[in-house]
This record gives sequence, C-alpha cells and structure tokens, in this order.
Amino acid sequence: MDRHPSESPGTHIELAVHYAERGWPIFPLLPIRRGRCKCGELDCAGKHPLTKRWQHSIASVDAARGIWRPDREELGIGLACGPRAGVWALDVDPRHGGDAAIRELQERHGRLPETLTTVTGGGGWHLLYQWPAEGGIGPRADVAPGVDVRGEGGFVVLPPSPHVSGRRYEWLRTETLAAAPRWLLELVQSRPATSATGGATDPSAWVEMLRDGIPDGRRNNELTKLAGHLLRRYVSIDVVDGLIHLVNEHRCRPPVPRSEVDRIIESIAAKELRRRQRKAS
Repeated sequence: MDRHPSESPGTHIELAVHYAERGWPIFPLLPIRRGRCKCGELDCAGKHPLTKRWQHSIASVDAARGIWRPDREELGIGLACGPRAGVWALDVDPRHGGDAAIRELQERHGRLPETLTTVTGGGGWHLLYQWPAEGGIGPRADVAPGVDVRGEGGFVVLPPSPHVSGRRYEWLRTETLAAAPRWLLELVQSRPATSATGGATDPSAWVEMLRDGIPDGRRNNELTKLAGHLLRRYVSIDVVDGLIHLVNEHRCRPPVPRSEVDRIIESIAAKELRRRQRKAS
C-alpha cells in the first residue's frame, strides 16, 4: 500500500488491481477501439465513464480483476478524486498554453513540489496532490489557460489507459504523494468551481471584473474566459482581439505580455472553430 503505483507490475489488470488495493476509488471508462472512443464523437479523447453513475461504480479489488481482464485493455481506468481517494489533481495541457501558464505561476509564487505525476494521452500532465486538511476542492475549476483542477466529483485517467492518439497514459514521476503548497491551494480554492462538464459564467461577473479589474493570479484565466464568452456569441474575431487587448491593458494588474494575450486568443479561437465545425456536421 505504501508503494508507488509504478512499482507494481505494469499490465492493465495488475495496475488496476494495485490501485484498488491502494484504496483508490477506480471505475471503468468507455473503450477505445481502432483509435475511436465508443461514444462515437469524432474528436473525443476517450475519457467517458462506462456508466453515468460512475461515482457509484467504484471497483473493489475483486471487481477490478473482473473488469480489466487481459482481453479488455481497451477500457480506461478512472480515479474518482476527493477525500475518499485522498487525492486531487492539477491538469496541465500544453496544447492550450498550460506549460507556459504553470511556468508563470511558479516564477511568481515558487516551485511546485515533486509529486505523483502522469503523462496524459494528449501529451499533458496530471500532478496528484494530497487532499487538503482544510477546505474542499470542487469537481473542476480553471486556474489559468490550459491549467485546471479535478477535485471532489471529478476524476482523472490513470495509466495504462489508452488514448485515441494511440498513446497510453504513463507514470512520469515516482515520488510520494505531496501536499500542495499553500499558494496553490489558496489559488485553487478561490476559483469558482464548475461541474465536470463546465458551466456558464454569470453575466454579473463580467461587470464586476471590468469595474474592479483583474489581479495577478487571475489574469490569464479571466482573459481566456472572456475571449471564449465573446466568440461563443459569434462576435467577430477582430473585435474580440481588440477588446481582449484593451481589457488586458486597462484592467489587468499588471498587464499580461501582448504575445501571451495573442496566444490566448488564438487558442480559444481554434477551440471555438472546432465547436462550430462539429455543430455544422
């Protein structure tokens, strides 16, 4: 039980059983076959629980042996974050600027401690931390562009789960589960939690943000949300570009570098374009 997961045998079933023995609440994810998630969505990354009641489908050690049989390696392994697992996760996605955002946060607040870390199928990282002794962490909250959290009511995918890219999730760091630094917990717990599938921002929040300004630690996240809010309502990309730069220059304390703002807009615009293409197909 004190061993790091990667110290157990590495087959699908052996790792699933080891997670269950460790006391982690795990459950099966939809299979990926021929590079496609069984949900049928063309661009799905394959992270869906096998059942909608996944929080009530936690596998015991014996159940793990039956679910992740040697002939069912296409099933992913989900870990339900929260106090039962004693774990929450920081999800860093370089495809949406998470690597740059996490560097900026560490430059301002201090380095993050080494902790259990996985490489995701999409090329990002899940940094696992001890569940905080005080205060909870919601299912999901955005911290910065490409950086969000998974807390109680949310989940992460564990190795060696498959990904539609053809890669598998892998363990990167084998240190013990670390406690998150105070600055990170304060930042995470100050962010409004959403459901695991996200949620809309109350319009009054935009008014408050534009009136009071955006402090350090929230700049990237707020600019990202505002850009997404405008593009989702089909505001011209040129107008969005001008507005986001104006908000950055006059409401961010201090302003984010212009190149970073450009990157945020490009990332969100590409994401919105994919959403519109899916809707049209």
